[in-house]
Amino acid sequence: MKAKKIRYIILFFLLAAAVGACIYSYPIWKDAGVLRRYMAAGQFTFDLEVELDRTALEAGQAKLLENLAKLTGYEEDALFRLRIKGRTRGDKIQALIYPEGEEEPLMELYLSDELDAVNETLPYNTIRKNLVEKVALLDHIMPAELEAVYMTLEQVEQIFDLDLSRIREFHLPEFSTDRSTAAYFPLLALAPKERTEQGCRYGVAMEQVRMEVEIGSSVSGENGNAEPGGEETGIVRIEFSMENPGELAEQQAALLSRLGMELPVGELQMLKSISAVIEPGKGEKPEAPTRFMDQEKVDLIVKIRDLIREISDFFTPEEKRL
Repeated sequence: MKAKKIRYIILFFLLAAAVGACIYSYPIWKDAGVLRRYMAAGQFTFDLEVELDRTALEAGQAKLLENLAKLTGYEEDALFRLRIKGRTRGDKIQALIYPEGEEEPLMELYLSDELDAVNETLPYNTIRKNLVEKVALLDHIMPAELEAVYMTLEQVEQIFDLDLSRIREFHLPEFSTDRSTAAYFPLLALAPKERTEQGCRYGVAMEQVRMEVEIGSSVSGENGNAEPGGEETGIVRIEFSMENPGELAEQQAALLSRLGMELPVGELQMLKSISAVIEPGKGEKPEAPTRFMDQEKVDLIVKIRDLIREISDFFTPEEKRL
């Protein structure tokens, strides 16, 4: 009889522990479901800050940035520390690139499987503004461009005689869109958690890598501010930062892969550091460019460039030629 009571007591505690685990785990399981739903949307907004490693860049790429600094009037270091803001859906990426400390973008990129293009108007007007400030006469020779004109990356390669294959092959961290709630649950369950005003923040920190996932909801009114009785919207926000990402150990990259995030580790070799804020499920579809520079104009610029090179080589002693 006594043994029977002991079994009942043990069973009671086991059931109590199971109920307690369910009560504790349910909010995490619910958050994992929210995360799965937003990740499955297949669209994201992103805000990246990157520092380029000069020593890892090809000579032509570093030289291009150095010359661009001279033409635009930006500090050279500002072009090696960039902020990249944009949106993505499927294979399409639209990104604005800002030199460090600048509020106006210097470049706009559109990348997809079908088309890779750069907004030519943004850098042109920036260069024009800098040169006109130094030589007022150029205001009449270099008219401002009022409408956005794009060049394909192939045209950019032609004009600057560069290999931009690394940019054409660039892709953001890839997110799995077909993962189940159960796949996200262990990552959240094992991560330290803290309450926020809008939900929970799960954080994981390892050597060289820090990642936080915020999941919650907010109530907004017509003016977008939090108001009682407003519309409730979900929040999923992923933040991560890495130092020397090209040196990531396999286990560190595996941390992000558990979230369904596959990093383009090979392409990160050119970076000293990267930090990012990514919001899945947000952002409009990137718009493909429609107005492009005429190829005949590109061919003319290439001919002028080659002519200038020939003239320069003619007057440059052979031992000083590159």
